[in-house]
Amino acid sequence: MIERKYTNPGKLGIEGGINGGLLMGAALTQHPDLFRAVVSRVGIYDMLRLECSRMAHSM
Repeated sequence: MIERKYTNPGKLGIEGGINGGLLMGAALTQHPDLFRAVVSRVGIYDMLRLECSRMAHSM
């Protein structure tokens, strides 16, 4: 959208939940200059430790 001039980073926000939250975390970490706001709901950010958490047992 930025490349095609529909918007610019100052007006762009992204949102995601669960696996989409993981994607939002990765996008923010890798390209923080592309977004004005990021809403990440229930993101699983540490896949190496996921199996040790309570959340892993409920999946």
